[in-house]
Amino acid sequence: MKEKIVVVDDDAMSLKTVRRVFDRAGMEGRYFCSGDEFSTCLEAEYVPDLFLLDVHMPDVNGLDLLRRLRTVPA
Repeated sequence: MKEKIVVVDDDAMSLKTVRRVFDRAGMEGRYFCSGDEFSTCLEAEYVPDLFLLDVHMPDVNGLDLLRRLRTVPA
């Protein structure tokens, strides 16, 4: 079974690099370039093994996303 990850980062180059590393490692990932875009994932039935959240984003920072995540039962 593949490990599932979610990465949220507003820096396109960082997101591309992280995606390449995880893809080569054979991990299943979902990648988002903003906190608002990531919010759609919270409502889906996708439960990852790992979240990587950028702390410094203009719309919603990683700490705010973490607080949201803690309210999701899954």
